[in-house]
Amino acid sequence: MLEYYVNTWLNNYFLDQNSEDEQLTNNGCESFHSELSAAIGHTTPSLEKLTKTLFTFYISKVTKKGPGEKKERQVKNIHKYLKQYKYCYAFTYKNMTNLSMNSLKEYFKDSVFMIGKNHVMQVGLGKTDEEEAKEGSSQLNKYLKGNCGLFFTNKEPDEIISYFKEYKCPYYGNTGSISNQTLILKRGFDEHLSDFPSSMESQFRQLGMNIKVDNGKFCLLDDYIVCQKDKPLTADQSKMCKHLDIQLDEFKIYIKSYLGNNGE
Repeated sequence: MLEYYVNTWLNNYFLDQNSEDEQLTNNGCESFHSELSAAIGHTTPSLEKLTKTLFTFYISKVTKKGPGEKKERQVKNIHKYLKQYKYCYAFTYKNMTNLSMNSLKEYFKDSVFMIGKNHVMQVGLGKTDEEEAKEGSSQLNKYLKGNCGLFFTNKEPDEIISYFKEYKCPYYGNTGSISNQTLILKRGFDEHLSDFPSSMESQFRQLGMNIKVDNGKFCLLDDYIVCQKDKPLTADQSKMCKHLDIQLDEFKIYIKSYLGNNGE
């Protein structure tokens, strides 16, 4: 009976909210729970757990978009950001990871990075002068090739160009990444393992090492291939590169062009 009541309230709640997807957050869940508790006249741990579970389920249903809807939403967002921000920068990148990109987003909290399908971003900018979302925006399309994206901000070009010219982030490689070097840990007491605590033994074994601890130090019973030049990394090798702080490359963003309010 309680679940039916909560479901009914949820339906009415979402109809009343008439809000965009990004507003359906944990804050919304807390707000909904407060309203429901007030209506019932009390709250319990089981009610709180039930409302959170059902709210999360409803969000997944409400925010689920088909391919066409996602494209349309991205195009609309580009139009919105072109009006909202003074500058739009077109950039390319290499070796992007979620961690490195999230760090950039955190640093530029007052700006927006957009990475999606190139042709969708081109539609958002306008493929011809007549279709431009903003004067001159179609001129950025020629830079949207390969790994690329758009960056919307109010920060001046000198600052952004200078920042990304210096910016770089270590890239240790993922599964399938091509190694730019060869490293083989030799049988015995290899110096690369000298600074690791003995508590790492089980993790090293999981990565395929034939290893033992001798007087608190790691001793390899066989050679261990960490990486080989021009060969793809396995999942275990990728993890070992991170442990050993072996930087195979770097994550970089290259500013190719930008558009200002005056269309330049």
